[in-house]
Amino acid sequence: MEIWPVAQVAPVTVNLKDSYSPPFSNVGDLVATVVNNAFYLAGFLLIILFIIGGYKIISSAGSGDKNNLESGKKALTAAALGFAIIISSYFIIQIIEAITGVTILNPSL
Repeated sequence: MEIWPVAQVAPVTVNLKDSYSPPFSNVGDLVATVVNNAFYLAGFLLIILFIIGGYKIISSAGSGDKNNLESGKKALTAAALGFAIIISSYFIIQIIEAITGVTILNPSL
């Protein structure tokens, strides 16, 4: 004696090849995207460090706090050094692109 009726279900086939395409066609496009986003993130952090360092220097001028002044100077120095590293790495990538002919910073997505 059967209480629940058993339904016949047809097998379903899904072709993932037609419905899914990878976001990057090769490893080079992935690297180019990561490098571009790293430059944007570094620029954003550079602006934040300049704002924090400047604020610390300005706030220490009114209170006479030497520790805050030194902390602000260190933040500005780190931001300037980071900016120099970012610009240097950008130009090194440009030189590598010119020598090898491989596009690194402009992925073909």
